[in-house]
Amino acid sequence: MESSAKPSIFDFLPSAFDRALERWGWPIVRGKQVRQWVYEKGAETFESMSNLSKLDRDKLAELLSIGTARVARRQESRDGTLKLLLRWDDGAEAETVMIPDGDRHTACVSSQVGCPVGC
Repeated sequence: MESSAKPSIFDFLPSAFDRALERWGWPIVRGKQVRQWVYEKGAETFESMSNLSKLDRDKLAELLSIGTARVARRQESRDGTLKLLLRWDDGAEAETVMIPDGDRHTACVSSQVGCPVGC
């Protein structure tokens, strides 16, 4: 598991991330590649980024974390409502609920960690 003491890739705006990579001497296209892996392909580790060199993946893992949440608790009711408590490496938590409604679903997603509502 990656250390939470490292900044997360999610701490950077795309332009700031690209500038950081430029300071490492990397081509600007590398930032786009990493963002595609994280935001489009859902990569949870740098090791899974197969179009990057092993050295680049190791450097990313050394300096950054991806900071994905883990499911700390899962509750499912008889009507199909699914409630997840998500926990990050730093101990922060947020809840999300998926509520079935006929042929649709309603999602309740906490937009802040430590939501005081306790949904």
